[in-house]
Amino acid sequence: RREGNAEDFVGHIGGDDFIALTTPSRAEPIAQIVIARFDIEILLFYPEEVRARGYILYPGKLTQVETFRVGCIGAIDANEMRNVVAAIGEVVRELGMRDLGPGAGSASPT
Repeated sequence: RREGNAEDFVGHIGGDDFIALTTPSRAEPIAQIVIARFDIEILLFYPEEVRARGYILYPGKLTQVETFRVGCIGAIDANEMRNVVAAIGEVVRELGMRDLGPGAGSASPT
């Protein structure tokens, strides 16, 4: 609202999808502000321990075997990928999983 024009339009498409209609001269400044605010405010939705780690692991829903998905807060580079793999390893150990080959899907006691 502060950076746009009086004629601008913001619509909610569904889920986490939105559309913004503005003049070409305001598109880039508005996009930069939206991204900067999102990067700050998204952190408020996560507990401190998740923010400190920078990753969240949550149950997967796309397969019939037990899985989990990884969400990352921020950009991912090679170092972040190593950290993600280490975080997954921690969760696998916490769950007591040993067999991680194809077809594995249930926790096994260690």
